[in-house]
Amino acid sequence: MKRTLIRPARTTLNQAIAAAFLSVALVCPVWAWSDHASLVWPLLRSQPELIHQTVAAVPLEAFLIAEQEGIARTLAAVESWSVATIEHYPPTPEDLRWETGYAPTAERFFAAIRINPMLPYRLYVDLSPERAQPERAPLAWSELSFLGGGTSQLDARYWALAPGEPVSIAEVIASANDEPDFGMDIGLFEDNGTRFGQRYGFGIQPFGNPNLEYSSQAPFHMGFYHLDWLTRTAQPSLLRTYPLWRIALFGELAELAFSTGHDYWGWRFLGWGLHYVGDLTQPYHAIPLPGVGTVDALWSVVQGQDRRAGAVGLQPPRRDRVLPVPAADPRARSPASGQRRC
Repeated sequence: MKRTLIRPARTTLNQAIAAAFLSVALVCPVWAWSDHASLVWPLLRSQPELIHQTVAAVPLEAFLIAEQEGIARTLAAVESWSVATIEHYPPTPEDLRWETGYAPTAERFFAAIRINPMLPYRLYVDLSPERAQPERAPLAWSELSFLGGGTSQLDARYWALAPGEPVSIAEVIASANDEPDFGMDIGLFEDNGTRFGQRYGFGIQPFGNPNLEYSSQAPFHMGFYHLDWLTRTAQPSLLRTYPLWRIALFGELAELAFSTGHDYWGWRFLGWGLHYVGDLTQPYHAIPLPGVGTVDALWSVVQGQDRRAGAVGLQPPRRDRVLPVPAADPRARSPASGQRRC
């Protein structure tokens, strides 16, 4: 593809994020809860160069091996920025940080960026609605995620990509835009019953209903950045949200990939970051109880009367409350068909 399409990636990411905010305002808001690929297609269709130009699919390991030093610099810069900028950001443990003295494996990369290592992160495409189906069997949802999947996932058209196979830029972005809901942010807290959650340094899950399969990803997909003083004081755990960190992390990785000629992973990282941008446009991802006044919301929490408060994770102030620990294997629970996700 022409390099002129990829300007400095910071500009590319900023333009894409701005356009995503605009397009989100013009489409059905519930899409960003259950089908981020559909959310982003109105944006992509407005940019023909993304539809018609292709990139070659490349395994993640190839990027990690080629850019080990650049990844180390990028992640160190993101870490410094996050510690200085994001309230309540938990620093990455030293033993997880990406260093050039170790083998550049996918396992170490997943630990360094603190995502769920149980997903395959394989080469695949969620076909555009206009594209004809290939003459080969599609991928099953279970080949992409350990989660049960809702209607939008079970009805989607997923196909495997071979290394070097061309795929449109638009399809890379749309496919990646849905990927964080495949389980990328599930099981990351120390009380989620996973070994990696005990290593990642995020502490105890701050909020969310532990009885829901997608619960533990909520603090990464919800951003309560504009809470009033009373809510911040009464429910300080709501301040521990991290979508801004994910957006910055994947945006910087996209910039690195673009600048070093790894276009496929540049667009895929960019798609991952756009997922969290879409999440922050949804009412329940930005405000604990939209449409409910602060005093009324807190009173409902104290009385245990508002089921919505419990779903978000607002809890009555009980000193003896113990957070339930989900099953050790996140695959042990399956959501109802069509369940909304964060």
